[in-house]
Amino acid sequence: MSSQEFPTTFEMSFISTTLNSTMLLALLWGLYTLVYFGTLYAYCNKKSSRHWAVIGAISVLYFAFSAYTIISWYLTQHEFIYDAETRETLFEALIAPSTVPEFTSNLLVSVMTGVADGVLVGCKLIRGGVLMKKAL
Repeated sequence: MSSQEFPTTFEMSFISTTLNSTMLLALLWGLYTLVYFGTLYAYCNKKSSRHWAVIGAISVLYFAFSAYTIISWYLTQHEFIYDAETRETLFEALIAPSTVPEFTSNLLVSVMTGVADGVLVGCKLIRGGVLMKKAL
């Protein structure tokens, strides 16, 4: 698919969106790091409840999100540094699928979704549906 098929304004907005979303992802990763370590500290120091499954789940979520962010950052950096001779070549590099990093990113998102759903179902089973009753 050549960039001749797309208007210049679309190419510029797509490139801008890709760069801005990666920068926002990096910012949110930094905030998530603070929240993760704060939660880990608070949860480990709480004497009444030490469910290691919850600590494992939030750790898996954090490390999967970290890997996803690093892959996204690397891909964006690679495309902007090595494939950006012109705006058209940068746009073509951004819309071209990269197989292994794309597969890895999709796998990490699937892992994060599965773990988050598992924690949600576990909370519902442990509390006997109290969370759902309060939400409704």
